[in-house]
Amino acid sequence: MTVPKHAAEPPGWPPDRRPLAALGVATVLGVVSLLWVISTGAREEPPPAAFVPPPSRTAPGERPSGPPPAAKVVLTAPGTGERLRDDRDFTVRGTAAGLLDDLRIFIHAEDRDLHYLADYRAEEIPSNGPWTIRSTGIGEDWGGDGDTYLLQAVLADRTCRRTLNGLDLGNDHYPAFRTLPPGCRITAQTRIVED
Repeated sequence: MTVPKHAAEPPGWPPDRRPLAALGVATVLGVVSLLWVISTGAREEPPPAAFVPPPSRTAPGERPSGPPPAAKVVLTAPGTGERLRDDRDFTVRGTAAGLLDDLRIFIHAEDRDLHYLADYRAEEIPSNGPWTIRSTGIGEDWGGDGDTYLLQAVLADRTCRRTLNGLDLGNDHYPAFRTLPPGCRITAQTRIVED
């Protein structure tokens, strides 16, 4: 028995358009799936894992190698906006927690974009608790009344100490750096004003 041609084909799109319809459906499904993955991925991304350093294997009294621990240094004096006489020593005070490196004082002259070493030497200060460092002051020839500077507490690791040790300090001599030497890292700063 012969089946008429119109009865053998299921109803729907003509045979020459079926591949186009399938491609269209696949494209729509792909776009919807991609948008769903993007939207759920942005909401459900887990927070980054905290870095936990491996236990130290250094001998007692030896400084560990690798990245330094996060020391916390706070400047308590001079206060922000405090006016300081040029060419006069002043006292810098603060507190420290977890301090392993030397702490040095710099004064950044923003108009010249220079960092001046502004202490006499690396002081013995506690790794935890209050500290005091005597600063050589603002240079007499740096600017004029009302000029502002950044007073910076700088952590000095071994590399930084090699650069700073032995520099001629005092007697109006302020070693200047366009950028802080390698291994020197600003840990706290405050703005002071020349009086």
